[in-house]
Amino acid sequence: KGSISKDKVSFGFYSTLLVLLVFVIFFSRALYFTQSFIITLFPNAEFYLNYFFENVRNIFEIWKSLISSY
Repeated sequence: KGSISKDKVSFGFYSTLLVLLVFVIFFSRALYFTQSFIITLFPNAEFYLNYFFENVRNIFEIWKSLISSY
């Protein structure tokens, strides 16, 4: 009889990082597309949503400037 290895396959660090990145992108795009609906339900949330999207834009600008400098 041949021996079949039953190694445990783990999800891994990079797979977890990729799933987390996809989830964050999906969540932020869902917030972006439902932003006006959320603001009509919760008027106080407008400040926080604008703050979040401004930070995301700033992070992209920093990333682009880092990439273009090299």
